[in-house]
Amino acid sequence: SALADTITLGALVEVVGFVDSNGTDIITGFTSTTDDLAFGGITDITGAAGAAVTSGAFTAVSTNTVDNDIQIISDGADALTAAGTEVILDYTNLTDVAAYLAEGFTSATDGDTVVFVINDLVGDKSYAYFYNEDVTNSTAVTAGDLALIGIITETNGVALVSGDSA
Repeated sequence: SALADTITLGALVEVVGFVDSNGTDIITGFTSTTDDLAFGGITDITGAAGAAVTSGAFTAVSTNTVDNDIQIISDGADALTAAGTEVILDYTNLTDVAAYLAEGFTSATDGDTVVFVINDLVGDKSYAYFYNEDVTNSTAVTAGDLALIGIITETNGVALVSGDSA
């Protein structure tokens, strides 16, 4: 996609910034709790610190309650809610990711925007998605509402946490 970057981080504390229409960035060398992901360059994302979402224990909410924020989900291989059944098998398949997110998030208002960062503990990566409800104007999270904006490889193979966004 347009302007997608491959970014290799080094030993210094670094911040990777995301902006609108930047394609899918590939980020390697990210160190959790040291480096940061910054999503403030994306239109309508105003939250800085990501909210931790624990897979398997999340209570479903409307995207209105998390509008303009960042949600960092502990493990896409575990259902999002206790009653959920969806898991992500292919993190690059937006239909698969949307089905997973739809079990925990519904949209009641046009214009909701959220950044979801979902950890893939099996593949030792994390995936960042921009959700823009304006795309399909649907009450459910759909593939058409999502854009994969980043694939992050953490240096120590650990999950990204809420402190990894700034």
